Amino acid sequence: EMLELGYSWDLISDRQIQLLKFSNGKIKAPGGEYETIVLSGVKYLPLNTLEKLVSLAKQGAAIVFHEGIPSLVPGLSDIENKQKQFDALIKQLQFIITNAAGISNATVGKGMFWEGKEIKYLLANADIRHEMYLADHGLKCIRRKINGGEYYFIINDGKEIFNDWVLLNTNVQQAVLFDPMMQRSGVAKT
Repeated sequence: EMLELGYSWDLISDRQIQLLKFSNGKIKAPGGEYETIVLSGVKYLPLNTLEKLVSLAKQGAAIVFHEGIPSLVPGLSDIENKQKQFDALIKQLQFIITNAAGISNATVGKGMFWEGKEIKYLLANADIRHEMYLADHGLKCIRRKINGGEYYFIINDGKEIFNDWVLLNTNVQQAVLFDPMMQRSGVAKT
């Protein structure tokens, strides 16, 4: 659903979350930077993952709980103690209902946790950048920032031919097109 709405995304593990840092308004991971972390339909969450998410939020990160707030720790090792700490951390997140239907948020330090059932409203309220023009025209994309440049992989997997200008949600000084199927490339008009 996120691709159809114009959002790019990656998967991340609990172990990788431990390596994250927050600086200059971005969540930094080895090899990339991100605007938010979305936990969709997560019921079980390790205590150390929740602690790291709270730490990132305190520094300014946006954390999204889509389709419910995690409520249980996994495993049986020291489960009562871990669950008690987990519950105490969740309780510290004072979620309040926003003006957006079905969306709640909790301010933590400089950042925020968001909670709700509709991913498009959660991400819009969290002010997460997306490619609405592409989504509106049935195009999907993956966007990466590498060495100061932005790279888009845009695909039209629909049945209709798209032959028009493309508006990207970025500042463009120049663009290069590459058609991997035909192995053609060239400078695009901007």
